[in-house]
Amino acid sequence: MRITGIKAHHFSVPMPPGRVGGVGRLFKRDWIAVEVSTDAGLVGWGESHHGQAPAAIANLVDHVLGPQLVGLPPHPAECWLRIQERYFRTHSPGAAAVMAYSGIDIALWDIAGQAAGVPVCVLFGYAPKRVRAYVGGHNLTYQPVDDLVAEARRWREAGFRGMKIRIGRGPAVDAEAVRAVREAVGPDVEVFADVNARYRLADALALLERIGSGTLGWLEEPLAVEERAAYRRLRSRTSQVLAGGENAYSLRELEDTVAWADIIQPDVTKIGGLTPFRDVVAVARLWGVRVVPHAMHSVIAQAATLHALAGLGADTWLEHDPGVDPLLWQAEGPGLVIRDGWAEIPDRPGLGVRPRLAGLEGYPGTPGPSYGPTPLAGADEDPGR
Repeated sequence: MRITGIKAHHFSVPMPPGRVGGVGRLFKRDWIAVEVSTDAGLVGWGESHHGQAPAAIANLVDHVLGPQLVGLPPHPAECWLRIQERYFRTHSPGAAAVMAYSGIDIALWDIAGQAAGVPVCVLFGYAPKRVRAYVGGHNLTYQPVDDLVAEARRWREAGFRGMKIRIGRGPAVDAEAVRAVREAVGPDVEVFADVNARYRLADALALLERIGSGTLGWLEEPLAVEERAAYRRLRSRTSQVLAGGENAYSLRELEDTVAWADIIQPDVTKIGGLTPFRDVVAVARLWGVRVVPHAMHSVIAQAATLHALAGLGADTWLEHDPGVDPLLWQAEGPGLVIRDGWAEIPDRPGLGVRPRLAGLEGYPGTPGPSYGPTPLAGADEDPGR
């Protein structure tokens, strides 16, 4: 079996006016689905993160990375080595190239599972099972506290026993939001908080002093990624569980995160796909940290993440975005099953899902970022990230 073609499908779905996510106002949802075809008739699907430069990511798939693999057998590890030798070694595995290759790698594993007639997780040595899912993504963002509490209660009633709120408006406002949600959902629901790197060290310490220990299951990315020294100082001054690493593009970058984080959060659409993600899981055991991936994209990325989580047992969660645009959740035939706060790992060959592109023809990909910074309503101070 040989690879006959690799193509990126870029779509841009407009967002309603005024919608705000973790890093600012949302203009659109960019989706880059990667299709890998073979001369045996098998077709694999993957997903690349848009990286705020979706046209560039799609171009890398179509014109730089993909052509180097056409004609080769679709073996994920061998193709990864080819790209390492032919591109990364001389041009560096920069963020854009690694994100672009992520979609190709995921699609190759989809083909491998189909060819073997087993789910991808079985190729990794694990059986399909259930994984706890928490509400993340673009939910529970910067609403007034009463609205935030009402939404949190809805997710609890829907069966979710974990949820993540977006903070970053300043310690006073954020502490009020955290305490209100924590009280509203009860002790059997885990509450996490994502700052999206909007804080300075003093802000993070002030928040933790206000809310006390044990309130949050984890505090995610409180500081900018490059502020390594500040992260180490934060680590030395709190027992709060800290999480980060979604913006790491290699194992070496995750090593910097391990210096301060209790939980690392690699994203299969950013770190190079499932091939390096398997290495992350293995090395995390040596590092003594938990792996709870960042994952809030389409049905493809969610399925790939679920297969990656099969070997992590009960010590992990799937980040689920129930509010994602429904067009990105379309599937040909069976889709994902997420019920009562649990996600089923598909037990069909390959990833076990096929995206349905029907209905997306009217949303051709547009260049430019999908979100931008905006002042946060109700902030006691705007950190200016």
